[in-house]
Amino acid sequence: MKYRADIDGLRALAVSSVVMYHAFPDLLPGGFVGVDVFFVISGYLITGIILDDLEAGRLDVLSFFARRVRRLFPALLLVITATLLAGWLILFPHEYALLGKHALSAAAFGINFVLAAEEGYFDVGAYAKPLLHLWSLAVEEQFYLVWPALLLLTWKWARPFSMVLIVFWIFSLFVSLYLASVSPEEAFFWPFGRFWELLTGAALVMLERRRTSASARHETSSWRIVSLGEVVRPEYRRNALSCLGLLAIGLSALFLSSDMGFPGAWAGLPVVGATLIMAAGQKTWLNRMLLSNRALVFVGLISYPLYLWHWPLFSFGTIVSGSEMAIGVRLALVAVSIILAGLTYRYIEAPIRHRPRSPVMALSAGMLLVGAFGAWVFLADGGTGLKAQTTERFELGHHECDGPRRYGYCVAGNPEGPRSILVYGDSHALHITESLSRRVGADTRITIIADGSCFMGTDWRISIKGDERFEQCQAVIEGLQREVAGKRYDLVITGQRWHAYGLTTAEQYEAAILDRLNNFGIEARKLAILGTTANVDFKCELSSFRTRFFSKDDCRVKDGSFESIKVFERVAGKFSQGGVRFFFPHAFICQASGCSAFVGRHAVYFDDHHLTVLGSSQMVAQIVSFLDE
Repeated sequence: MKYRADIDGLRALAVSSVVMYHAFPDLLPGGFVGVDVFFVISGYLITGIILDDLEAGRLDVLSFFARRVRRLFPALLLVITATLLAGWLILFPHEYALLGKHALSAAAFGINFVLAAEEGYFDVGAYAKPLLHLWSLAVEEQFYLVWPALLLLTWKWARPFSMVLIVFWIFSLFVSLYLASVSPEEAFFWPFGRFWELLTGAALVMLERRRTSASARHETSSWRIVSLGEVVRPEYRRNALSCLGLLAIGLSALFLSSDMGFPGAWAGLPVVGATLIMAAGQKTWLNRMLLSNRALVFVGLISYPLYLWHWPLFSFGTIVSGSEMAIGVRLALVAVSIILAGLTYRYIEAPIRHRPRSPVMALSAGMLLVGAFGAWVFLADGGTGLKAQTTERFELGHHECDGPRRYGYCVAGNPEGPRSILVYGDSHALHITESLSRRVGADTRITIIADGSCFMGTDWRISIKGDERFEQCQAVIEGLQREVAGKRYDLVITGQRWHAYGLTTAEQYEAAILDRLNNFGIEARKLAILGTTANVDFKCELSSFRTRFFSKDDCRVKDGSFESIKVFERVAGKFSQGGVRFFFPHAFICQASGCSAFVGRHAVYFDDHHLTVLGSSQMVAQIVSFLDE
């Protein structure tokens, strides 16, 4: 297929929009549409190459995939390997395990299915996935597992050939529109809802090749190469096509956003834009003067390694910094991405790709090894990471009950045990339950009735998250009342994030304690009331813990939570007697000046205000001692 410099220029615009979106999302909120432009370009070029081989009678599916290996594997192997190495140095075990899982699925070109089952592309947690961007590469290769074979089977017959394209295109578009309305994550990542974009490029190149019959019996056939731009006359109309295409892509990048149900129907805008630009032909003014510019062509040539390198750099930068990176850092990462892309293209991608006897088997074996290493990391729970030698896994203190919860209810420990414990409250009651289950679960039935952001007091309508929690909180309270009716427990443990519900003064805390002492008529031999965990700046401390190079001077939180807890502690002294005792997390894990997410090299916080299993273990030990008295 004849080389077109303007298509490399279009590639440059596509990769630049994606990089700018990740670097400055507020400036280019729809920059992610660059991937859709890539899909159209890929469908156009690869289908054109396949048609060249079909016309010459030399299409060999194995040779086709060998070319794909030479094209994709060198840079991809380098980036995945470098990402795994960086992850070993930077990530904690549970993070490194996830990276191993993604490396395995990326090496198998199935990472899009894995990501579809996780959070979406636009979620905040996406920045914690350095290989997230490889979903688009997986979609492409899944398309090319099917498309060459379909063309090989049908290309000799004009009508089946066209019908395959039309039916495939309509089906994929329907799937895209349907999934966008019912499951945005699947719409974004699943290949069936993306194939129509590649097929649009394929349709364009097929329209440019008008088939003519050499005989009435169709014994031979040939393709006459016709640029669609040559059909559209006069020239100013072709220029108009090109300008309209650029306008469509530009409007998409500037005004589309992640909350508009993308891809869906909105994906049509960049897809049509890219199609119009390529259909206009390389002789139009825009394609010739702008898209064929040397600078843009160069960026287009390195667009593949640039796409591969930029996201791991931004992902690790965000992970290490613990917050939004400064503008200067983001600009520096863009520059580093371009440099690495240029070096990768010059010394790795181009030499291997154009070598007459490229090591296809060696590259394939390398990809298998990378996938195997990723599987090992995943199965080892990230235990190979550097941080595994310095800190325990981050284990949220919430007990994971078997089976679904009903109104926040589940049973841990031994359901037939001779002792019984009831734990109720919000997530600040939940975050001791795993440690409690490990300590006494062998001979104790632990009933857990709790729900995040739900105040388990007389005025249970209080909720951190507002009115939308009303019905759910009501259901949890009603479930608690049904559960405790006619029962007596050896120990009741109740906990809340008290100050988050507006409790600040001694009078308010005293009223809350009195309310809790008489709450719902629960009968128990002993009652343990948990104080609130003080807030920490978890991201800041995590950043400091990962590497001193990015550490911040002061991660202390000055939101008044610690002072409020001290007020609660003073009031609690009036009531702590007999079978009632108060337990405050800061007494076990904090210093007089405040709390830290880490004690030595060990994580005691899971996030800004929830404890890990380790963080709650000392307090739970004291609670069990209280039970045994």
